[in-house]
Amino acid sequence: MKRSARRLVSAALVFAMALSFAACDKKNGGGNVNGNSGRTGRKIAEDSPWFNSTKTEIMPVIDASKNIPFANSFLAGADENNIVIYTRGDSMSTPGIIYVGYGAMESSVATLTVVDRTSKQVRNTIDLYKDFQETVYILSVSYSDGKAKVTYTMFDEHTGAPSYIENTIDPSTGTVLDSRKTEPSKDLFIENTLYLGSYRVSICTAGSEEQYYVLKINAPDGQERTVDLKLEGKSVWDVSTLISTGDDKALIPAHTDGNARLLLEVDLKAGQIKELDSKEYEWLDFDNIESSRTGADGNLYYSTSSGIFKADFTNRTTEEVFNYSWCGENRAELSNLQIGYCSGDSIILCGEFYENTQFRNVEQWPFVIFEFSKADKNPHAGKTVLELYAPYGYVENKIADAIGKFNSTNGEYFIEFSSRYTGDERIDYGNENNQDESDAIALSGNANFSNKLAMDIINGEGPDILMGVSNLGQLNNSNYLVDLSKYTGKFNQDKYFTNIIEGSKVNGALYQMPLTFGIEGIVTEAKYAGKSGVGFTTAEYETYLKETLNGQDAITSGQAIYFTKLFNAMSDKFIKDNKADFSGKEFAELADFVKNNVMEKPKTGNENDDFFNDSAAVYPAGYYATVSGIGNFLMNMIDADGDQTILGIPSTDGRGPMFRVRCSIAVSAQATSVEACVEFVKLLMTDDVMYSLTLNDDFVISRAAFRKSAEETVAYYNADNRTTNSLTPISGPVYGHFSDKNIDNMEKIISNASKIDSEDAAISIILYEEMPAYFLGQKDLASVVKIAQDRAQKVLSERA
Repeated sequence: MKRSARRLVSAALVFAMALSFAACDKKNGGGNVNGNSGRTGRKIAEDSPWFNSTKTEIMPVIDASKNIPFANSFLAGADENNIVIYTRGDSMSTPGIIYVGYGAMESSVATLTVVDRTSKQVRNTIDLYKDFQETVYILSVSYSDGKAKVTYTMFDEHTGAPSYIENTIDPSTGTVLDSRKTEPSKDLFIENTLYLGSYRVSICTAGSEEQYYVLKINAPDGQERTVDLKLEGKSVWDVSTLISTGDDKALIPAHTDGNARLLLEVDLKAGQIKELDSKEYEWLDFDNIESSRTGADGNLYYSTSSGIFKADFTNRTTEEVFNYSWCGENRAELSNLQIGYCSGDSIILCGEFYENTQFRNVEQWPFVIFEFSKADKNPHAGKTVLELYAPYGYVENKIADAIGKFNSTNGEYFIEFSSRYTGDERIDYGNENNQDESDAIALSGNANFSNKLAMDIINGEGPDILMGVSNLGQLNNSNYLVDLSKYTGKFNQDKYFTNIIEGSKVNGALYQMPLTFGIEGIVTEAKYAGKSGVGFTTAEYETYLKETLNGQDAITSGQAIYFTKLFNAMSDKFIKDNKADFSGKEFAELADFVKNNVMEKPKTGNENDDFFNDSAAVYPAGYYATVSGIGNFLMNMIDADGDQTILGIPSTDGRGPMFRVRCSIAVSAQATSVEACVEFVKLLMTDDVMYSLTLNDDFVISRAAFRKSAEETVAYYNADNRTTNSLTPISGPVYGHFSDKNIDNMEKIISNASKIDSEDAAISIILYEEMPAYFLGQKDLASVVKIAQDRAQKVLSERA
């Protein structure tokens, strides 16, 4: 059954209404509560887990004669003796784009680098094409039990039919020990090959009209079985991996209709599948599993964004065996690696190390090997834990370095990541028909997560430090967060974009410090701006819409979501000092503009393509976007000498564009030590960290870091180095002609931004539910305003 977006957002609002009642008994308790479910405030004991570590970098050797512009390396496998690296690249490789699958041997390199596990020295390098004269493509590579297995694909030159060869290779000599050739059925295409113990399992697609998945299972006894992944009355899709559970069985995580989780079990020996009750496996968070491996002790270990866990299928529990905070290494680097070996007390993580180099070409990254061994005692014993939350447990490389620096230099406190919000922060997207429905579900998800964080904080059970929550406007309240301006002092406008810092304040308080941001608005030429020069009044935008955009609105939302965008951009006019007032002329002006100029629902499917296909002149005239950084802005310019800008969306006063914070930091009002948390905030505002954040093509609040990065970007693009996946305008960007003029223009655009896009999801839900009654002529505006304002005020009052 199709879910209702309105029903979902209503449910989220009901939960918000219950928030203050559930928390009221503890609201005035303050401080940290001993024995809470979080880690904050805990003293580190001597026997708390800690791992010593060594890091080794290997640069695999490739054939320089083939003129390969970029090569990638991957972990093929590891055992007690070897760590085997698979490296591949071809003449079509592009820096920043990872190729795992096919590459023709004439234009490619493909090697195995065999590394001695003990000494970390390279023992052998094997050319995987050396045994072929005909053209082959490499499909998969793996290493286990002292042998490498490589699956090749070749195509019949007359019919184009594929066939597959699996070679078993001795890693010490490169000798092919065994070679098997298979001729698949005409409509069977192998997408991935996995090795589960002694079984080789290929995930295939089949069917010419309606595709479905097929497992091709090669058993250790030489038998080959095929299993169709078909269920009566259910679709099966998103099959990409299998997870071994032992006893010749494996789990197949998949999805079915409505994006619902589907879980299958395959008996590898019998060649049979059955559907499992996915609710019985909710203890195993499939959506958060990044890599898995059967350990030396026979248990399944898997990695997530926060660390490594052991799965116990008998008792249906998981155990965290290694949190990335339990070592002195950079967690941003560790979170991108694969498990090479794991026995609980001994762990190897491997993979390529990608450093942020947005404006530098790198032909090959080193392959890193981290080996961890459990320490006898924790070197940070006696310190107090400060719990840090970041979305999905991920932070940028330099921020991870800053955490390491804080932990190694602060004698009293230790920052540890929170891993307890993984399920709460995930937004339950499903069977949406258009962007408005997706936006509505995002509102619901953000409201629910805001409520969860708010309740934990007010009960003294939340994280001490929160990163990346600037989009959760509900938290901008003294009950939840500290006013950082009391600790940071006044900012020098010559050093910082102070308008971004000031624009992040709510009722004069800086609850969240912006670190990186994008500029959100109408990307167009400056000549189209209204009288303010930085945006449009509603009347000016109506003219721009009809005359310049030919009626094709740059903002493609339907009425309800469109109105919440306009409201959010002017929310300072409608909510002040925790009081809602929707009765003024500004609110009515926005409502009338939407009613008279915006379609009820957004276009769906091919209808939306008309906007981009009607003519080349329509698209450059203006589009709604968040421009993340200077590279993104330059890549989308039509004329390097032009006056392209970013203007504010329609408002009653013609205000400038908003800014959307991409990375921010906040401190809980219930933090164990506000002073220690603020020390970390200041560490992130140093020039070194600020500059490093620009390498993701993000704007930062430091003017010096912005200018340095922008100059590097201009020089890079003038040399015609294009490594970004940014959207390219129809007529194409112009290279070789950028200058300081473009940098000055972008700096001016940033200075025009005055308000943060920090949506209070609970308030937006109310507007999303109530305003359509006016837009569709079912009620007059006064009636709608009364209901919406009363509901909004009730939510605001319950937070006070």
